[in-house]
Amino acid sequence: LLIFYRRQRVDPVVALYRRFCHSFNKMGVTHLASETPEQFAKKVTSVRPELTEEVGEITELYYRLRYRPASAQELRLLRDRFKSKVKALRLAL
Repeated sequence: LLIFYRRQRVDPVVALYRRFCHSFNKMGVTHLASETPEQFAKKVTSVRPELTEEVGEITELYYRLRYRPASAQELRLLRDRFKSKVKALRLAL
């Protein structure tokens, strides 16, 4: 009997957000599966208040990409901005 396993594709935005969350593990801030992005952002900024603006912007971009409808062009722009913000913050840590 041959059973095919089809690996489910992870949304690139979700994958990038997960990497962003894992960036804070070394500071002792772990993302819980039950936490919303906003709850996680508050947890991060309680430990690193100087990151409030950056973490807030990344969280807002994530919400917009995941839950708010947008045109294809706007989605592309949001994704690019999200990627660059996450990359810049991860490099700064």
